[in-house]
Amino acid sequence: FDGNNCTIKNLYINIENIPTGKDYTIGLFGMIKNNEIKNLSVTGKITTATVNYVGGIVGYANDDNTSVTIENCSSAVNISHNAGRYVGGIVGCMYGSIKKCTNIGNIESETDLENNSSYIGGIAGIAS
Repeated sequence: FDGNNCTIKNLYINIENIPTGKDYTIGLFGMIKNNEIKNLSVTGKITTATVNYVGGIVGYANDDNTSVTIENCSSAVNISHNAGRYVGGIVGCMYGSIKKCTNIGNIESETDLENNSSYIGGIAGIAS
């Protein structure tokens, strides 16, 4: 996806009361595989509870060959999250590469007490 240097304004996601024990992915793009996202800006707000993967642009980005790329993107998405595992301003969980990305959104998250760990970051909750 090439955003052509455009901005998606006022993204609004409010998801609560989700059954636990399932891997939900929340973001402008919930999940991407074998893909790239570039030249995109997003503003808005995400509020979730019990979601494992949350990102301002992508919740979960994965590929066995690490060919996922997020490049030249920015997020001004404010994230308020309760009891999840991977939360990031750009991407919650990432296997691939992140290049030239910025986040100026606020992230508020609580520890996932069931799993006893959370991974929270301004750009990525976890990246490999």
